Amino acid sequence: MPLSARGQTQSQAAAAALESVRIADVVSSPLQRSIQTAEIIGTSYGIEVARDPRLTDFRVGKWSGMSYQEVSTSPEYLRFIDDPLSERIPGGESLSEIRDRSVAAVEQALVDSPTGDAIVIVTHAGIIRVILSHYLGSNPANYHRVRVSPGSISVLS
Repeated sequence: MPLSARGQTQSQAAAAALESVRIADVVSSPLQRSIQTAEIIGTSYGIEVARDPRLTDFRVGKWSGMSYQEVSTSPEYLRFIDDPLSERIPGGESLSEIRDRSVAAVEQALVDSPTGDAIVIVTHAGIIRVILSHYLGSNPANYHRVRVSPGSISVLS
């Protein structure tokens, strides 16, 4: 699904907010809206967007295509939310696998761009929450407590 008009406006606002930042690289999830957002930012800097499949959204297995209402009432979801470190998404990933792949993508972006300039990573709210929890030293099971708004910018240094 492509970016909505609101998503395009949010992406342009994010690019404008980063105007004074020296950016070395823009790395994106391979999913369409992330790529579109990253391209809006990258175009502002003349940077070609790199795609990293490790930044894709949670692989949700049997929950794919279900509404949040349907998922949130399932016993598997309630177990996952209650103990995300021990429970696996049915047919999908564990929280540890999600953390390991997304943090590896960030670490690789840092290695590939040793200039000291900023790296923009465009991905999904759940992945951002997991990455932020990791770098803040928080228990990974608390990732869902981190709030991330669409089009927002999180800065790690």
